[in-house]
Amino acid sequence: MKLKRKPAPTRGFFLVEIVLAIILLGVIAAAVFPLLNLATRKESDNADRSALLQARESLLAYATRNGGFPGPLQLLNVGGVLSRTATYDGVTPISPAAGTYTPYGALPGTLLGTAIRSSKGTLFNYDVHPALRADLAFDFSGLLFPSGLDVTMGFKDLHNPTRSSQGTGGSVGQLCRNLNTLIELERLMSDNYALLDTTTRSLTLPRVWQTSVDTLFKWDGSQFLPSFSNIGTVNSPWTQRRSSPSAFVVTRPHASAYARLDRANAVFGGDAPVVSAYSSYRVYEHPTTGTQDSVVDDERDYGGWSQAASLLELRAALQAAGQCTRPVDTCLNTELLMNVDNSLTGQYYAPAGPSAVIQGTPIGLPLFWLVNGVSAGIAATTTQPTGVLSGTVASGTNASACVPVVPRDWSAVATFGEPLYLHVFALVQGKYWEVTLPKQMMNDAGTGVALKTALDSGQSHGVTLKCFNGTPMVFVPDVSGSGYDVPDPTLNITCTATPN
Repeated sequence: MKLKRKPAPTRGFFLVEIVLAIILLGVIAAAVFPLLNLATRKESDNADRSALLQARESLLAYATRNGGFPGPLQLLNVGGVLSRTATYDGVTPISPAAGTYTPYGALPGTLLGTAIRSSKGTLFNYDVHPALRADLAFDFSGLLFPSGLDVTMGFKDLHNPTRSSQGTGGSVGQLCRNLNTLIELERLMSDNYALLDTTTRSLTLPRVWQTSVDTLFKWDGSQFLPSFSNIGTVNSPWTQRRSSPSAFVVTRPHASAYARLDRANAVFGGDAPVVSAYSSYRVYEHPTTGTQDSVVDDERDYGGWSQAASLLELRAALQAAGQCTRPVDTCLNTELLMNVDNSLTGQYYAPAGPSAVIQGTPIGLPLFWLVNGVSAGIAATTTQPTGVLSGTVASGTNASACVPVVPRDWSAVATFGEPLYLHVFALVQGKYWEVTLPKQMMNDAGTGVALKTALDSGQSHGVTLKCFNGTPMVFVPDVSGSGYDVPDPTLNITCTATPN
């Protein structure tokens, strides 16, 4: 009888083997988890990029449909600091207030049909100049002559971001004219770079850095702001020359880049609204700035992204939609489109004396106009008077021109005190005769009424100036026989200005 062999006992895992297995799993996890985390972060980053791009396109489309951009939603102010995650009530836009800079706000995503928050849970920041907002009315008179306003600011002060009466009122035409004015202000800033100063608040715009400027930028970590002791302050001409104006800027507040250029830190110290010498420009990062924080070179790596539309891009988008193409839309918001209708005629008589009879057919009399700061009438002269704008129109023809109501020359606006005057002359036998008494273009009588009403949003931004005489002006030979007696045209010519 065979004896059955007992099976060998099963050997369990040694403790060392268990430890090794745990270590191996840890190594695998350490290698895999960062990759998974990187993939997740890349996916959320791509979603944020896509959301910002969609917001940009939606804002441009909104402007073409509504005559301007929506206002940024007011952020919740907690202990003097603007929240990054909550709005005041989700519907209230920021309202510019006298003496206080208009802060940036939250993107009105519900209105635009776009995302409101980034993948980090922070609100998308949105900034736009008040002059391009459809929800704010435009009142030229209120901008120029409100109580307590220093009128010497003139043209420069028409786009002060502390004013609530400089929007478009939802008018596409007003949007075009406001946009033209902002572009002209930028041109004057570039042409008069040496005259810029740190207190010119009227030139504030959302801005982005030009390429390579980030290499010159320094941070003041204690203030969460650009260093004012470096090349220049954030509101200096140095900054203006190295940044580009934008119609709007939409940013994603990066969770780890709270004090970097993906927010309006050039306006608010510590992210709280302040009024100081260092708060003239809203400055954002260049769109090509990297997204990762750099421990080694934090001065160049700001974090976050922005989507901005330049002033010229906005105008191109409007024109592509068939807007800003009319003659009146080429004017600034400090100008009127003056349509000149000239119906002046004259008639030669000969010979001299009581026996004079008509010679030939009536002739047309050219009309000449200019705008200047001289209020007194100009007597007949053989020298063409000088002014800000001039033009001539032959009899029986029409012409159009953008006529300035206030000076736009950079040196002139520094001493600007009164509106301009419109002068109209008839060219009579080689002499310039003023045929209407000069009128202030913003006064309350005569021509000024038509020009003033035409400037405000909701009214026509053009005026028709019609000059005519019931019967042709009579020219008779003088006693010497060397020429003709020149009559006083103001006794025979009527000029009317009508908004249209």
